[in-house]
Amino acid sequence: MSDQSFDNRFQENINWCGERQIITETNTFSPVPTGLDDYVIARPDASDTALESKILTHLQHRIQQKGLTFCPSFVAIAEPGGITTRSAYEQLREMLLEELKQLLPVDLIILPLHGAMVADGYDDCEGDLISRVRSIVGPEIPIGVELDLHCHLTQTMVEQSDLIAIYREYPHTDILQRAEVLLNMTVDMALGKTRPVMAMHDCRMINLYPTALEPMRSIVNRLPEVEQRENIISVDIGHGFPWGDVADCGTRTLVISDNDPELAKQTAEEIGNVVFEHRHELLFNPISLNKAIQIILQKEHTGKPIVIADIADNAGGGAASDSTSVLEAMLSNGLTDCAIGMIWDPQVVEIARKAGTGAQLTVRLGGKTSVDSGQPLDLNVKVTGTINDLIQPFPQDSGDDLPVPCGDTVCLECNGVSIIVNSTRTQVFHPAIFTAFGIDLSCIKALVVKSIFHFYAGFAPIAEEVLLMGAPGPLNPDFTKVPYKQADLHKFPWMDNPFR
Repeated sequence: MSDQSFDNRFQENINWCGERQIITETNTFSPVPTGLDDYVIARPDASDTALESKILTHLQHRIQQKGLTFCPSFVAIAEPGGITTRSAYEQLREMLLEELKQLLPVDLIILPLHGAMVADGYDDCEGDLISRVRSIVGPEIPIGVELDLHCHLTQTMVEQSDLIAIYREYPHTDILQRAEVLLNMTVDMALGKTRPVMAMHDCRMINLYPTALEPMRSIVNRLPEVEQRENIISVDIGHGFPWGDVADCGTRTLVISDNDPELAKQTAEEIGNVVFEHRHELLFNPISLNKAIQIILQKEHTGKPIVIADIADNAGGGAASDSTSVLEAMLSNGLTDCAIGMIWDPQVVEIARKAGTGAQLTVRLGGKTSVDSGQPLDLNVKVTGTINDLIQPFPQDSGDDLPVPCGDTVCLECNGVSIIVNSTRTQVFHPAIFTAFGIDLSCIKALVVKSIFHFYAGFAPIAEEVLLMGAPGPLNPDFTKVPYKQADLHKFPWMDNPFR
């Protein structure tokens, strides 16, 4: 399509087919499948404060500010978990595609997805979805895709879309910002201002890269500088999701140039080489549970807690969040003035809510979903608080924090340890899960949070120190011990230099 034809269509009217989303992150090792009822389906609604609607409404406002026509759509989001059932994925996909067909003709498409969704029979759900959208709208309509940085960046995604924008921050404090970047890039293409060309480079690595820590912080800071070069539109890093056993698991860089394929290829390789050169410093290396317990035992009250992440039981990585190994160690070592959260146990939540605040109970807590969850703990506890439909904020750099539902939530006290138990499986993002129950964090020696790194933005400002801990659990942080069957392991850390 010529530049003139793009300009004419824009001046008349752009029918925006924006915000068509099916999002989850799949831990292929999880024994619990993700079904249709695990997906929350929402549409834009300014009066709705739910996470799903808030994401939709935010971009709807940005689209309308550009004077564009917004075509209402839906978002379907499931908490990270096991493989999505074939019927669930195909039903959601057909909903999206049928709505798209009814809206034709459209001028451009925005698909905010995840990038690490796996369904029964579909190792690359996003590539499949983008391909089917492309087959409907044809080769000339710009398709922009937003991905989580824990994506399996695939050749199909790159070939079937025109533009991809990936979150840059982990924790993901830039979800809304990157969506706006994608919106701007896609509109520029629709206007004929740019002719995007994408190139991808395989870094030959499988790892996790918290971007608040060096050397990844400096690498991410470098990306906007590279984007200032002539004919460079966008530079991104797809970190990969290490608990997704698919052929494309791993770290890749992605560069979009303005009609210069060789420049895109060279720049993607350049940034990929920078990541690879720092592979040893970047290697994920959490402390052991025993080491964490010793650190807590030696800590004196300072007015700020140590914050320790139980990364192996992170619901955001598809774990059940009901592992008892850390709590058992805390109690058996006589730790006091400590807190842990959130343990997912709807049954215990319901019992505690019925009993009410102040009740003394004997409960069988956690350890219910798999062998990796450990054994249930039989505890004598006091119910110190109950909250219906607790919401925690997911901090965003824009200041427009996203609301994350925790479900009905209770606080139990056992021998000097406060235990936050919730009914809706999700990871910890913010200290509000503790302070909502009146816990004074200045009196706490240690907080244990079930998360890998998304907690960091909320907790780092109130922590004396932040530690990442590899306790027993379903998310093994030693990736060389993960029982991959499909992933290409001709990569670091299995070999020091796979490029030789």
